[in-house]
Amino acid sequence: MTWEPHFARTFAASPEPPILAPSFHRQLFAYTAGWRGQRISPTSLIVGQNTAGRRPPLFWCLQGFREFAQLGKYLGPQQPVYGMRSGHLVLPYAEENIRALAALYAAEIEAVAARGSLFLGGNCQGCLITFEIARLLLGRGRDVALCVLLDSYGPEPYAGRVLPLFSHLGQNNPYRYYQHPQRAWLRLCPNAKPIEIVSGGYGASFREPHVGALIDTVRTAMDITPMEPPCSPPRRDPRELVLPLEAFRARFQSSLPRQMSSGESCELEVRITNLGSVSWEPTERSGITLANRWTTSTGQVQCWIDGRVELPRPLPPGASQSLRLSITGPREAGQHVLEIDLVEEGLTWFVDRGSQTLKQIVDVVPSVPAEIRPTAEALVASGQEHFERGDLKSAIRCYQQAIALRASLPGELYTRLGDALMEEERSYEAVEVYERALAQSPEDPSTHLRVGRALARLGLVTDAASRYRQALLISGAASPSIYRELGLALESSGDHPGAVDAFQRALSCDPESIDLHCDLARSARAARDPLRAGAAARRGLELEPDNPHLHYLLADLALEERRLDEAVEGFRRSIDLGLSGPWPHRRLAEALRASHRREEALPALERALELDPEEPHLHFCRGEMLREAGRFPEARACFERVLVLVPGHLWARKNLGDELAREGSHEDALRCYHQVLEADPENVQALFEMGECLLAVGQPELAECYFRRVLLLDPDHAWSRRNLELCAARSADAQPCSEDGNRGLSGRVSEGS
Repeated sequence: MTWEPHFARTFAASPEPPILAPSFHRQLFAYTAGWRGQRISPTSLIVGQNTAGRRPPLFWCLQGFREFAQLGKYLGPQQPVYGMRSGHLVLPYAEENIRALAALYAAEIEAVAARGSLFLGGNCQGCLITFEIARLLLGRGRDVALCVLLDSYGPEPYAGRVLPLFSHLGQNNPYRYYQHPQRAWLRLCPNAKPIEIVSGGYGASFREPHVGALIDTVRTAMDITPMEPPCSPPRRDPRELVLPLEAFRARFQSSLPRQMSSGESCELEVRITNLGSVSWEPTERSGITLANRWTTSTGQVQCWIDGRVELPRPLPPGASQSLRLSITGPREAGQHVLEIDLVEEGLTWFVDRGSQTLKQIVDVVPSVPAEIRPTAEALVASGQEHFERGDLKSAIRCYQQAIALRASLPGELYTRLGDALMEEERSYEAVEVYERALAQSPEDPSTHLRVGRALARLGLVTDAASRYRQALLISGAASPSIYRELGLALESSGDHPGAVDAFQRALSCDPESIDLHCDLARSARAARDPLRAGAAARRGLELEPDNPHLHYLLADLALEERRLDEAVEGFRRSIDLGLSGPWPHRRLAEALRASHRREEALPALERALELDPEEPHLHFCRGEMLREAGRFPEARACFERVLVLVPGHLWARKNLGDELAREGSHEDALRCYHQVLEADPENVQALFEMGECLLAVGQPELAECYFRRVLLLDPDHAWSRRNLELCAARSADAQPCSEDGNRGLSGRVSEGS
């Protein structure tokens, strides 16, 4: 694991922090414009929730609204929490950008909480910003009680109290790569709390069921921090302990084994030479340790943590030192690569910073005599015990060892191994194992079904459908479950008529299945068969009147058929019944807007945006509704947000041009229209607005060309015909255009287009 060297940045304090580039500020505001909560000003980038709570506020830097909403929800109404967005997809993490964004957030934090203790937090990329905010606030004399960092890229020099958190299965969990990662935190952050591990994988800590454990850990840390003694001043400036890149240069000499028994331990004498320009301190002060790891021939690390030897004394540049390193061979027989390197515990391996390692291919052979090796039968029995206990990794290992000892084993063994591999999300291997079972029993429908499921999980839905059909053909019986899986595979492949047929066959076997009625209704709608879709949905509602999915589907059909009142009622019913996600709110907004009930449509659309703040179509629709309501600055912000998400969105760029022209920013508007016409030269509305904008800046001859182009494409375009007369009048008149003529007859932005 390469820890990105963010901790090695230069931390010399500048008299004034840099200013965040306006383009980055605009993008960040566009990303957070739809976040639900309170702001201290309309242009604030920090959004608050639970702001009436009495606990000390928590300021957290994260990637998106979903994470922020989960913090607000699970911390509860008594815990004020303020969300700050990281630079994800907005800015490169250069030192200047990090410091500028941190300075902006620090100023807003002080505006929100002018006095008292501050609690800061961040996750993933947000940790880079949070660290810098904490340093800035500490430098201003603020009491930063605690800085919580989840799945950070490693420690940075910091004098305050910090709590490092890592998700158990996350790629940033340092215990996957280092024996003593706490050493790095205590060296660079002398007041760091012990590393804590929370459940879940990388990026999953804010989702159920893992978010509860994260919140409990954060809340407990916030509760006990005020009772802890004040932070101790560091004995040495942590910035002085950051190794420069030129320190990571080493040479290794040793006689490495070419063969080892599995699990065998041996001791190597390794001579290390410091090829860098910086002296290495002993391990207790530098964290530098001699280490080894095991990889495949392609460099994939199989075992990160094996032998470790500490440096007992300093090693100056050019000097050498011999150490004895104890290594242990892998348990799996076969060829492995032994790699000797130095590691800065908790931060990086030297090879990941450009140094060379010492490598040797090692043949690992079984360690036990043949007469006492476990038999295939014993391994199968052991594998079954592990399988039943839920220890699937051990079960897989035992089954695979049994197969290695005896090529021919019962087909049911391969089936169980395939099932274990499927549970471990190793679908590709499962397909191969199931095929070995089929080689013994080619007419086993259950194994064909298993292969189909594995192929479907791999996204090979056409092949999966073929296996499901084979299972049905061999079994000779109508199985509703197989027909359903066939229907789902066909639906995923885009064969909606085929999916309809499969779901109908399944329903003929199980007519009371709600899931099958939902499946049939959904696939029939996709197959453009609204009558069948409606009938299936209504039959499903007879069986389960409160099924939100079926109410939604019927409302969707009603909207397409312009039965607007029925559509509005259906979407509201599905929402009341708990249908989650942005889609029911989005479609409700569309139905209300089509019913000319714009006052009700806008809140519905904004609710959809709360649930999916980064969906461009929602921002576009909101912009159009705001424009219809005369809220032009907000509309412009929506169109700008769409272009952040989808830079090639022509209608958003055209509408942005309209708003810029309305504000008098004609040069910017012309650029927008020009970009639209480059992509779509026959866009009548963009041609017309281009002409109007040229009229406004006093170029009637050029404007005339655009109006004539509109009339070639749309001879009945009345406003272009009238504007041609205006162009002729202005061309003949040597006097500057009057204020009335700036939008003149063109004062209708899009009417008649």
